[in-house]
Amino acid sequence: MSLSVSVTMGVMRPLLGKLAALAGGEYSKLKGVKKQASFLEKELSAMNAALEKMELMDELDPVARDWRDHVREMSYDMENCIDDFVHQFGGGNAKLGFMKKTARSLKMLGQRHRIADRMEELKTLALEANERRIRYLIIVDDLWDQSAWNTISRAFPESANGSRVIITTRVESVASAACCSRPEFIYRMKPLNKQDSKKLFFGRVYGSEDDHQFEEITAEILKKCGELPLAIITIASLLASRPEKLRDEWESIRNSLGTHFAVNPTVEGVKNILNLSYIHLPLHLRACFLHLGLYPEDREIERDDLVRQWLAEGLVSKLHGQDSEVVAKSYFNDLINRSLIQPGCNKDGELVSCRVHDMMLDLILSKCEEHNFLRVECSPEEMARDHGRKYKVRRISMNLGNGGVADEATSRIIPSSVSQVRSLALFGESKYMPPLLHFKHLKVFLFKSLGGE
Repeated sequence: MSLSVSVTMGVMRPLLGKLAALAGGEYSKLKGVKKQASFLEKELSAMNAALEKMELMDELDPVARDWRDHVREMSYDMENCIDDFVHQFGGGNAKLGFMKKTARSLKMLGQRHRIADRMEELKTLALEANERRIRYLIIVDDLWDQSAWNTISRAFPESANGSRVIITTRVESVASAACCSRPEFIYRMKPLNKQDSKKLFFGRVYGSEDDHQFEEITAEILKKCGELPLAIITIASLLASRPEKLRDEWESIRNSLGTHFAVNPTVEGVKNILNLSYIHLPLHLRACFLHLGLYPEDREIERDDLVRQWLAEGLVSKLHGQDSEVVAKSYFNDLINRSLIQPGCNKDGELVSCRVHDMMLDLILSKCEEHNFLRVECSPEEMARDHGRKYKVRRISMNLGNGGVADEATSRIIPSSVSQVRSLALFGESKYMPPLLHFKHLKVFLFKSLGGE
């Protein structure tokens, strides 16, 4: 145990005893004394417990040492204040005359106010000391927007007590903003080395890390993937979906990858690689894949809900008399096997849901825009403007947020031109809903609150 910690605890322990006496003795009858003393005793007991833990540490970090020293000096001040209080109010002389007693009472009244003010100051110091002891570690994954960081950062005090906020981002400007333009705080993730890249690639394609078929072509593919895990898994899953591992197919995939990505792996480069997954996706899976664009980012999607939506829209083909629901579930499993969606299992390990990686969702939405498959985050005003579009919107996903469609007036401006909409997905909460009677050909209506129900 360090000497400094022992000294601080040597001050703290008698102080706690004096506070207990002050809260329970004859002084507690004075207005506010019991309440203040009890509060300070509670706060200092918590600090004393922290000091006892410090006894077991071989060495304290600078932040802990600073807090310990602060508590020690505060304890001295508190003990002095209590001693002054006891001295001033520590009993009177019964032999004093009436005039002297009156003068003494008036003097004590002024002193009591001063000591009460001092106790209030010490109470504030105790609160501040306890707050300085509390540290936090916050991790924010995959932050895209600088304004979002500004909102998050205001929620945490800048107490300089060793607390940390760690964020991951693909956007350089967000990283700079979060680190207050101090580049030494930015850690740039390194790509996988060649050996780990091969293990990941062959493990996904063959289920084994030892297969070295087409090793020369594999090395070129991995180089073009920039040794980035997401890109490697995407290409490996694409090759794994082929029933036969033919050299011509591997060469075709290799030639499809741009050489610029190996030199400068960027977000756009990864998206180009993900796009290959869509290009090589069987036609019967494409519409089901794009249908996932109805859901917002980072949303857990229940498999059975998704299957029912695909069936309602007629996106599932009947195969050799098989039950349509069975076929739809096979579509879902195929998308999982191709690593286009991330599987979600229940506590028994059963596949029951999925999530869409945010970069994959970007790809989906870009394809939806290209093929006029669906519109996302349409406001009622935007839906009204769609009245003059050459191609009608068939699927709409609207993020209501917390309040969403702001009022009844805006919800009424949705024109009858939305009658061609087949799928309508609403996420969030709203007092007023779009008038569903206008959606004459609606086959899928999905409404999810903020809680996901």
